[in-house]
Amino acid sequence: MDADTRYRPPFSGVNSHNKDTPAPTAAPITDPSMPPITAKIKPGNNRESAEAETEAKVATPSPHASRLWHTLLPLCDIVYHVHIPKTAGTSIAHVLMNTTGWAKVGAEGRPPHAPWQAYVSHGQQHWWKTTDLLQRARQTRSQIIVTAETGIDDLVAGGYPWFENTCFFSVVREPHEWLMSAENHMRVTGYQVSQGFNGTYGYFDRRNIQSKMVGLEEKRAGVVMCIATVGGVNSLLAAFSDMPLPHDNVRPHALVTTPEVAEVVLQKYALDVELWDVVSRRDVLCW
Repeated sequence: MDADTRYRPPFSGVNSHNKDTPAPTAAPITDPSMPPITAKIKPGNNRESAEAETEAKVATPSPHASRLWHTLLPLCDIVYHVHIPKTAGTSIAHVLMNTTGWAKVGAEGRPPHAPWQAYVSHGQQHWWKTTDLLQRARQTRSQIIVTAETGIDDLVAGGYPWFENTCFFSVVREPHEWLMSAENHMRVTGYQVSQGFNGTYGYFDRRNIQSKMVGLEEKRAGVVMCIATVGGVNSLLAAFSDMPLPHDNVRPHALVTTPEVAEVVLQKYALDVELWDVVSRRDVLCW
């Protein structure tokens, strides 16, 4: 790709710094004029109406979401994998680590097999301030690829400066499975889990963790985000590598939804359930 194409001002989904630069030709998944995504599920709504409300606010259905992703990528200097814990993020990171443009970020004090910021830091170390990723991309005339367990919500709170230069992608998981997998992971890795998923420690410190990390509840306009199931993420990774997704960090355990699990998900992760219902029907969803 020539330099003139590579360095057009990045598409922000709302505005571009250069008004003369045309928007990508692919049909947009959402109307850029629509209000920020703020889908909320109210107690008492029946499932069909809640799902319809969320789907309308998340995106307009499109069978060409991965094509849109590949269309937007050349306009982004930085590609950022939002690593939601327990969503095959370690496997995805290992694919990205073998690509041109990979940048290790926030690895201080972390084991060499996990060179990224941990979720529990919530971006408070502001790792993006240690390396000017945008400058690095322009100096090397190539995209910079990073992964971190720092979601859109924490990037907004921390003042991440390159939203208009970044294409984000992430993988989400069925919330009941996610809850049980997260608790199992915390137990086998020695986290304090005296209350398990009923507590507020570690991965359970916030409601709707997946929706928050992909930016569904944020008011930040113009964030380019593609969300996939683990089965659909290869269509996004194909832009960087033909390496098959490995099965890293897998800890087999029972995934039986008990009444207690169902109640916790209903009370704490209702928006994640609705997001999953939309994404799982498409494998890939972009806004």
